[in-house]
Amino acid sequence: MARRRTNLQMLNDKRGELETALVENSAVVQTLAPEQQESFKKNFLEFANQEYLLSVVEAKEIIRFAVNVTKIGLDIAPSSQEVYIIPFDTKVNGQKVMLPQAIIPYNGMQQLAYQSGFMLTADPVYKFSETEAAAARELTRIQQSKLDTANPVWLNKHFIGFDVILKDIVGNLGEQVYFVDVSYVKAATKTNKDEKWSLSTWTHKAVRKAYKQFMVPRERAMEKFEKIEKLNDDQLVDVDVVSTQKLTTDAESTISSLGLSLVKENGTAKIAGSSYGKEEMLKKLGFVVNNGTWCIEYDIPEKTPAKKLMSYLIKQGIEKARVGEFVKDVLGVSSKDTKEIEAVMEAKEELNSMIKTFLAEPIAVK
Repeated sequence: MARRRTNLQMLNDKRGELETALVENSAVVQTLAPEQQESFKKNFLEFANQEYLLSVVEAKEIIRFAVNVTKIGLDIAPSSQEVYIIPFDTKVNGQKVMLPQAIIPYNGMQQLAYQSGFMLTADPVYKFSETEAAAARELTRIQQSKLDTANPVWLNKHFIGFDVILKDIVGNLGEQVYFVDVSYVKAATKTNKDEKWSLSTWTHKAVRKAYKQFMVPRERAMEKFEKIEKLNDDQLVDVDVVSTQKLTTDAESTISSLGLSLVKENGTAKIAGSSYGKEEMLKKLGFVVNNGTWCIEYDIPEKTPAKKLMSYLIKQGIEKARVGEFVKDVLGVSSKDTKEIEAVMEAKEELNSMIKTFLAEPIAVK
């Protein structure tokens, strides 16, 4: 009876796979400064512990992304807790894939803010009744006694968002507070498939949204945070946003009445030209923005054997106007003779010979 492999043995196997991946992608690693390359390899091997990430994201994708994070100046090793690389569920070119995203943990964001002369706090806000809500920093003792944050059912019912607070500790900007609703952070992190990072991703997204609203002098910007966010956005620049609705004939008629044109290709219809002032109507029709273009999916009609035959004959050089003549007089079939047409399409060599003879014959004058 075979002995069961230990966790240490499986971990060593995974490290071996990562070492192989580093060799296979050495050209990417070599884009780092020479003094960074060895430490990067050592840090990357720590991902052997990230079983879920490695099971859903290709190692070469993680390496490429992790190299860019390293160039920003953050340590990718999970043990350093400077940045976490986690998988997000996305679509690229219509195909469902997992891509890496970088999440700076709360303590890391606080440190980056401190380096820029700010004190950063993401304070959870709880609702106790229809008229009673307070941030953690403002809770009375009675409210504190009602907290049951270890209970996910209670938390789901009472946690309503974050007060993100930025205090200037070196200048005179004063305190800035921005509330981020829980519905936003949940929507912004819904494609995160590793639940153990839920709280980190919620906090990260709350800070990101609030940071855009804060007044921060350019010379005191949280540079690494901004670069990580740009890296995340660039990673997803080609991601497809898929509509939950399909294009209908009524919607096509409405689009035409709005003076807009549709371009259909491979199951996706796109608005051609400017849609300025008509965005709300497009939303109602089910369109979504994908890479700056309003899009919606449509059902591609199933191609019948007769249509496949017609398409093939035209590609072989028979004019569209003469296809019917060839099908009727040479093949002796009609569009309803499905089995006969399928048999003709399977015998391509014989069909091509008949096409060649047909094209060589003079066209009868009518």
